[in-house]
Amino acid sequence: MVSNLSLQNGTVQWNDSTGTHIRGYNDSLGWGNYPTTIVPQFYLTDLYAQTGLPIIHVRDYTIGTDNVVFDFGDGTTSINNGHVLWHQYNGAGPFTVSVSNISGTASQSQSISFPCFITYNKQNSCSQICNGSIELIPPSTSTQYSLIWNTGDTLTTLDSLCPGNYIYTFTDTSGCIESDTIQITAPTINVVTNHMCADECIGNIAVSYTEGLPQTTYLWNTGETVPYLSGLCAGTYTLIVTSANQCIDTISATVDSSFTMSATVVSPNCYNFNYGSSITINASGGQPPYEYFWPALQWNSNPLVNEGAGVFELYLSDHTGCTDTFMITVPDPPQIVITSTSVNPSCAGCSDGIIALNILNATPPYNITWSPNFGTLSGDSIINLKAGIYFIEVTDANSCVKYFHDTLFVAVDINEIPAYENVSILPNPASDKIMINFNSPLTVDCEISIHDALGQVMLKEKIIRGVTQTEIDISHFSSSIYFIEISGGGSNWYRNTLIKY
Repeated sequence: MVSNLSLQNGTVQWNDSTGTHIRGYNDSLGWGNYPTTIVPQFYLTDLYAQTGLPIIHVRDYTIGTDNVVFDFGDGTTSINNGHVLWHQYNGAGPFTVSVSNISGTASQSQSISFPCFITYNKQNSCSQICNGSIELIPPSTSTQYSLIWNTGDTLTTLDSLCPGNYIYTFTDTSGCIESDTIQITAPTINVVTNHMCADECIGNIAVSYTEGLPQTTYLWNTGETVPYLSGLCAGTYTLIVTSANQCIDTISATVDSSFTMSATVVSPNCYNFNYGSSITINASGGQPPYEYFWPALQWNSNPLVNEGAGVFELYLSDHTGCTDTFMITVPDPPQIVITSTSVNPSCAGCSDGIIALNILNATPPYNITWSPNFGTLSGDSIINLKAGIYFIEVTDANSCVKYFHDTLFVAVDINEIPAYENVSILPNPASDKIMINFNSPLTVDCEISIHDALGQVMLKEKIIRGVTQTEIDISHFSSSIYFIEISGGGSNWYRNTLIKY
């Protein structure tokens, strides 16, 4: 029990069961036996201009008791000797701030208000429908004001709002002008699933809901009512989420037990050729990093390049050791095809033959060369040619090469060739020797002559009457077209074409 309380020379003196006490306070030195006043004094600073919030700073300078009572006028009090306090309000005011001694015998008060502080209540929207709302609460000191929203509305309450930003500008007659943005959001659902190897039931699904208040409910198609499922087999699971404001969202999540893979396939540049081919794998569904193994090639790579056309087996493995097998086909590009339309020279030794080429499946532009190198190229046609065999090479823009050959013959008037059906030449074409057969013995001496496309005589031999066949060696001839003629009895009675290869 305290007794004999007295005030003397700026100190407090009292008696209790433990003895007599003298107590004072100096702002620089702290508590002690110092002369001081017991009347509370304080300064109040409005920090709204600096912070944009209804915050005050209270500084207590002279305290004559151990503790001082701070009453902020909004139902909040504080009893301490801290000398410096901050306080934030939830409204515009006015509020009466008072500081008093513990006994309540000395007190000072000041009034504070925040004429431009505007509060609001909002309810966010659902994701499926626009049912958000905003209630703007003007300062109590503002009796006449104007309000305009970026939507064109002028009321303090907006409803049926979709997710988005809503900007208001508030002006009252006291000169308060305030503008701010209020965001209406909609709940979102984030789903995380894990991958597992085939024939396992260790899958997990974790759901996070941005409006995950205690009133939020979860209902899975399995009957579970929690946001996390474990021990799942492969399959698709459906969840219905209902938020506190009755927003209802439905999602499906799939637990996968196998890889998914897509392959970008590029064919080789040329038919039956390796260069230019590639297989690029894009794997998903597993746990990276992935490993790629081609067992037939004993090779680990992605992409696989320059292996040509064919069917390739791939072993695909993920970080957890799950493995799957895929078969990938690389097609061959179409083969270059060459056909021709030929015009034979008009006579032996003439140079007016033509080989017109029809080139398919080649990538233009392409280069055409030929041998023997007679004639000239006009488009895809070789003109001004003599009779003979021509070997042609076509190279396209991808460096693909195709070989072709064609034969031009000497045109002979049918009236110049006497009919003699009892003669045959075998083989024709031939590489080294030919056998000329007569179905009946010759009745006159004959001569066999062979000349080339230019008319140059390559061979002449006599055949005596009575023979039925004769052999001729042409192994020393170059590969070309030749013309064989048999004459006797004063006339040419057999003429034919001979091909040497």
